[in-house]
Amino acid sequence: MNKNLDETTNNELKIYIKENRHNEQACHEAIKRLMNRRSADTPQYSYDISTEEMETIFKAKLQSLSIIRLIVTNIITPIGNEMHPRRWL
Repeated sequence: MNKNLDETTNNELKIYIKENRHNEQACHEAIKRLMNRRSADTPQYSYDISTEEMETIFKAKLQSLSIIRLIVTNIITPIGNEMHPRRWL
């Protein structure tokens, strides 16, 4: 898309961002344009949750991901560039 980003619609900008996601500069410029179009009337989402509660949720999520990673590591063994199930004796 060789258009001026200021002349594109929001949907065209979104498509441009997806198509250029590996081009950091192009993607950044398009995202910046899209964010600047945001209306002052756009609702700001507030979270009715304390920082401590949010921290607890994040820690629990990270812990569950660590457990999953541990399980997968013990079930699947890398051999060369391929992953193979471990053979149970």
